[in-house]
Amino acid sequence: MSKSFGLAGLRIGWLATKDRSLLERVSMTREYVSSSNSAPSEILALIALRAREAVLARSHRLLRENLIVLDDFFARWTGVVDWVRPQAGCVGFPRLCDAMRVEELAERLVGEEGVLVVPGTIYDFPGNHFRVGFGRADLPVALAGLERFVERELGSRVA
Repeated sequence: MSKSFGLAGLRIGWLATKDRSLLERVSMTREYVSSSNSAPSEILALIALRAREAVLARSHRLLRENLIVLDDFFARWTGVVDWVRPQAGCVGFPRLCDAMRVEELAERLVGEEGVLVVPGTIYDFPGNHFRVGFGRADLPVALAGLERFVERELGSRVA
């Protein structure tokens, strides 16, 4: 529900597989983490599934619009941040092309601009990459904060 439906707060989903061994391992892990789902999350997920065309249409519209905004941002900051546009999904991993470590970027960005990005190192993603989610309606607000930071801290370093 979190990615395709844009309902990250629900933290609920399903797994369909014919691989019995995988299903067993996942079931054991799930039992270890939580013995049951939240009843409100299950109800809200069911409502979203019943309205899937409208919910998915909204998600797809947000992704299309946000990708245009991201493409424009990264085009302005070529040489500071490299962007490989994702072919699917709602998450990208741009690379900071600077001596500043991506962990410092993430820490300072949230402290100074209230914008959360996640260092790629959290995901064992090599290089100076950071995670950007773009399935939210408020992406332009967050991107404006990122742009202020980049302009202030990295703008003079553009080659």
